[in-house]
Amino acid sequence: MSDVNTHIKIDTKNLAKLSYLDLTEGEHNMYQKDIKNILNFIEIIQNVSIDEKDMQDIGFAPIQTLRDDISDDLSYEDTIEKGKKLINAAAESKDNAVLVKKVIS
Repeated sequence: MSDVNTHIKIDTKNLAKLSYLDLTEGEHNMYQKDIKNILNFIEIIQNVSIDEKDMQDIGFAPIQTLRDDISDDLSYEDTIEKGKKLINAAAESKDNAVLVKKVIS
């Protein structure tokens, strides 16, 4: 198994920009390490082999329940107005985006 850390460069500055996040240099370094660790863990679990009987034995049923994808039939203008109301109702906003508290350390 390879180590993602050796062959992937995580561009946290671009990710932060796309996500409208203001991060310090220390946070960029921390998130770069966190993302690499997450990618390494994903690589590990992708290599796990488990059959349907094992899944049932540990309580996972092989049934996938999906919701219906139902549109609320709003016009473009109504959708924009709904978004503006959401942003105005937020405790903090910047550049037409809702600012939220940091939840990952």
